[in-house]
Amino acid sequence: MKDRSGAVALVTSAGVVTALVALWTWRRRYGRQDQYLFLQFYKYVDPEWSEERRSQVLKWFEDNCCSLGIKGRMRVAREGLNGSLSGVYPSILKLRDGLVASFPELASTDFKLVDAPPEALDRKLRVWSAASVVELGVNAEEMVASTGQHLSAADFHKALQDPDVVVCDIRNAYETRVGRFETEGKFLDPGTRHFTDTIEWLQQDSTREQLAGKKILMYCTGGVRCERTTQFLKSRGSEFQEVYQLQGGIHRYLEAFPDGGAFKGKNYVFDRRKLAGPDTAEVLGSCLVCSTPWETLPDKPRRCSICEMPVLVCTLCLRKTDPKTGLKLECELCKPSSSHDI
Repeated sequence: MKDRSGAVALVTSAGVVTALVALWTWRRRYGRQDQYLFLQFYKYVDPEWSEERRSQVLKWFEDNCCSLGIKGRMRVAREGLNGSLSGVYPSILKLRDGLVASFPELASTDFKLVDAPPEALDRKLRVWSAASVVELGVNAEEMVASTGQHLSAADFHKALQDPDVVVCDIRNAYETRVGRFETEGKFLDPGTRHFTDTIEWLQQDSTREQLAGKKILMYCTGGVRCERTTQFLKSRGSEFQEVYQLQGGIHRYLEAFPDGGAFKGKNYVFDRRKLAGPDTAEVLGSCLVCSTPWETLPDKPRRCSICEMPVLVCTLCLRKTDPKTGLKLECELCKPSSSHDI
């Protein structure tokens, strides 16, 4: 009788190796149970969803987020969706994979996965039906042009070195004050309080004069605001056709340039982290009261007493500016030369 012990050992070893490979593959795909992720994404669909399809997407998120223990915000419109969710690593990836499997038209979505510290996780789930992916303040029918040409982080970085470009940061003032791109060209900050103010800024004669016939670079946090803004601008006339946008926004740029590259300061984000970017980044913001370099906005920030926009106030001045003291803070947009003595 032949000795089969060697063959048995070989088969056993092969089985162990197969099991280890399977475990490694699963861990690589779904991660550890104690790791947390943010899942941030948007997607415009063409053609638009029917009301029935939109309702199916809405219910899918409600059911699956609840069953997987995922929290966050999800805006569902007939033209697409936009959201930021958080949860444990395997649940987030299962949600992402399940979404694409259930709705194939979302297969090309740029899903951004970000490590999430436990203290920054969303606490509630809100899924709602909306009129648009992002609120711009104009009807989609008014925007007949295509969106701006998408540039990769590397191409956008190169374009910033062109002295003839005009770079538009279309975020709000409380975002731009803590971080922005540096460029060899002209830099324009709209100084807006709300994204819906961007359209008014684009239609101002002074803005149109600075943009007409120029190579225009636009950017925002994750890309969604640029989609409609570049489309609106290109719809305004033949002198606004060389329009580009940063694909994936500042988020993707900082992934490609971990040291910050041409982006200085921090990226203001709309989750409980508030700021993202290299720890060594220069602090660009400053306290509204004492002008000390400052960039942090707490969960419940001080606000301008006139327009209600969040304002930067350092820890020391935060204690001294309790609303109960009666001190009224005015942001730099309401009173550009304002100073607050305490």
